[in-house]
Amino acid sequence: MHPEQADGAAPEGGPGAAEAAPGTGQTGPGTAHGPQAGPAGGPAGGPAAHGHWPRLDSGGLLYGTIVSAAALAVGATRGETAGGMFETMVSTLLIYWFAHVYTATVSARTPGSTVPLHRLIAASARHEVSILAGGLPAVLVLAILSIAHVSLWVTVLSDVGTVIVVLALDGLLAGLHAGTRGWRLGVEAGSAAVMGGLLAALLVSLHKH
Repeated sequence: MHPEQADGAAPEGGPGAAEAAPGTGQTGPGTAHGPQAGPAGGPAGGPAAHGHWPRLDSGGLLYGTIVSAAALAVGATRGETAGGMFETMVSTLLIYWFAHVYTATVSARTPGSTVPLHRLIAASARHEVSILAGGLPAVLVLAILSIAHVSLWVTVLSDVGTVIVVLALDGLLAGLHAGTRGWRLGVEAGSAAVMGGLLAALLVSLHKH
């Protein structure tokens, strides 16, 4: 008996070695090339999901808020009712969200990838959900004021005010995420709120014409 076999170790290359390292040279589930693999960091280079839901990114929140506000401005200046503006905002927001999900899915596909297409679509949808979250406050305010039978332009102006506040909060979150503190954080929030002011100016300009 060899000394190295004194503790019951199998000879090099024997059956024990195969048991000690099962699956050597094979790709197991969950590895970089295995069947459980997903796009690294989420679709299109996005952040990885934490559990079932990803962290909402501030850029997506800002984008969704701006899209809903732009749809509000266009709908209001076309003389639509509150119900018509609600449909315009919701449909516009969904179209932009679907467009982002589609482009993120296409960007995440790589030659030779074994990840099923439906998994890529689901991951992209979760990653881009911040767009819907960003536009949700303006849509909800419009719906609530419409149900309460508030006059059209009071509803529109209230919604514009909501958009400006939400944009400022989105800018604040973006600054906090970037590590900004102090007066610079206020500047970032104010800069985002300026975008709301520009959208309000767009609404007034379109209404005059």
